[in-house]
Formats: sequence, C-alpha cells, structure tokens
Amino acid sequence: MEIALFTSNTNPSPELLKAVRAGLVLQGTSLSRWAEAHGVKRQNLTKALLGEWRGPKAQTLLEKVKEAALVQGGK
Repeated sequence: MEIALFTSNTNPSPELLKAVRAGLVLQGTSLSRWAEAHGVKRQNLTKALLGEWRGPKAQTLLEKVKEAALVQGGK
C-alpha cells in the first residue's frame, strides 16, 4: 500500500521541509539517511527545501526528494 502525503504548499518552505521529513519517516528512513544514500549533504538538501538554495541542481534535488517522500500538492 502506497501512501501519499498531501500538503497545500509544495514550494520551498518550512512547511515543505516538514512534509518531506514526515514522508520519509513514514517509509522508515530520514532526511539524513536519504541524503547520504543519494550522495547529497543533508545541509544542502535542507537549504533546497527551505528555498535558500534555488539553482538548477537544487530544483532537480527537490523533485527527487518530493517524489521519494511521496509529497503531493493538494488540500
């Protein structure tokens, strides 16, 4: 059974960081473990999720982690 985590804001923000963390924890992992498994520094991932890092690599990383965390926009 796959569970999707819906959030009203999928743009970089503290809300998105919380949603991604929750989505990863629901799958038995963490933001740190996901970052390490994908060769990314957790600090850079956090900056991308908060919107402090907005370059093309950050955008690609955001899409990957949102997909992995099953985060979707919604009500």
